Amino acid sequence: MQEVIKDLEKILNAQISVYSDMENHISQKKEILVKNDIESLKTVDIEIERLAKTIQSLEAKRVQVLSTQPHMLNQPLSKVAELTSSPKEKQIILSLKDKLIDVMLRVKKANDLNAELIAHSIKLVQHTALLIGNALNPEGSAYNRNGKGYKSNSSNNSISSVIRDV
Repeated sequence: MQEVIKDLEKILNAQISVYSDMENHISQKKEILVKNDIESLKTVDIEIERLAKTIQSLEAKRVQVLSTQPHMLNQPLSKVAELTSSPKEKQIILSLKDKLIDVMLRVKKANDLNAELIAHSIKLVQHTALLIGNALNPEGSAYNRNGKGYKSNSSNNSISSVIRDV
């Protein structure tokens, strides 16, 4: 059982390290989004994806290590800590669990911020496209199905659409 706990400790430390790297890359991504540097964004996204795959691999290893102890399989880390035989091992697992949760929450917060930045950028692009579309197709230029223009019922018939939009 001590071997399982040592392996679990190594895996948890590795997960904490990978999540910390991910947090750094997500922070870089925020700066890149603000600068609108598309090439760097692609590079950082590839690295974040690689780190996510590493996290999945480590999680699979953790499940594999805990599967050697059937009573620990599919248990949260707090329960695994309770099932350990020594208070020192229990404290180590609980400490690593707290560190892992902390770094995961920081990653989630940074990722949520980036998602908000991206959503805001999309809204700005949509608004800009709408403004451009309105400038190219002013309200006063209406056509019937024969392609001929017709007069609007507006009282500002003598004012051009450009002046009206200004």
